[in-house]
Amino acid sequence: SGRPLPGARVRAKDVGQNAGMAALGLFGGAEGLTDGQGRYVIDGVGPGDAVRVMARHTATTDGVSESFEVGEGGSVRAPDVTLHPGRSVDIRIDDPLGRPVAGARVELSFDGREMPDWDTFDLFSNDANLVTNEKGHVVAEQVPPCELTVTATHPDHARGMTTRTVAADTTSPLRVVVALTVPVRIAGRVVDAGGAPLEAVRLTAQLQEEGDWGMEHTLTGTDGRFVLERMPEGPFVLRARKAGYRPFQREYEAADGDLVVTLEAHDPETAARREALQQQIQTAYQRLQQAKNDQERQAAAAEIQALSEELQALTADD
Repeated sequence: SGRPLPGARVRAKDVGQNAGMAALGLFGGAEGLTDGQGRYVIDGVGPGDAVRVMARHTATTDGVSESFEVGEGGSVRAPDVTLHPGRSVDIRIDDPLGRPVAGARVELSFDGREMPDWDTFDLFSNDANLVTNEKGHVVAEQVPPCELTVTATHPDHARGMTTRTVAADTTSPLRVVVALTVPVRIAGRVVDAGGAPLEAVRLTAQLQEEGDWGMEHTLTGTDGRFVLERMPEGPFVLRARKAGYRPFQREYEAADGDLVVTLEAHDPETAARREALQQQIQTAYQRLQQAKNDQERQAAAAEIQALSEELQALTADD
């Protein structure tokens, strides 16, 4: 509405060349609060070529400014940030026959929103987790403008998903219906090159080209067998991983019969190098956390990046 907003938390963050360092908490962490006129001052912002100001308030969704440059010394006037009221989303979860489902878990992800990660843990967490009531409904408040993906799960059914566009002018509440699907059973066994069963192999089945939705995980037992009980119907990709063996990946059009997955052992020299790299990365992270100045932090961060690139290259060879 153009009115000043007091009490908003603001943070400057570099999303340009130093974005990788910012993810490690080295740059872009300076914060402030808005006063009665919606104004703020953030001191101690490091120089950057694409700095943006993020803003957060309990009465609105998060917002972000246009990018601007911060030079060495002096001060700079940041672009204004406009915060919008979030939209309410009324979600109903149905079973495959169209009946409402109580106790369904609902996950929301907000793709395409114009917002850098506020905190490092935002990179690894879902945006929201909700549970439906006895009428199969749940309401999500303060949903920002985004491509909203709603994924529903329930122990008796396979996952369901839908995506809706939430714009700044979307009528609130936005009503969304997600239908759970009939589960498909995928079963089989994992063996080595000699046919011996492999225990504790991690398997992932995922619908083709569907992101993280339609994904199920399991581990093999002592007999090498596995079962995935609640996969949605459709073509899927099956992946298998175990330390000391090359990763397995194969596309299947449908679950048909008893699947047999054969894993090939890693080259011993490559396996040893990968283990050594993982240990070195862990040691470098410890140095990063214990660093006493920016020079030590930057050196540790650079080492982590170099070691991670080598480890990624070895993994890509699989």
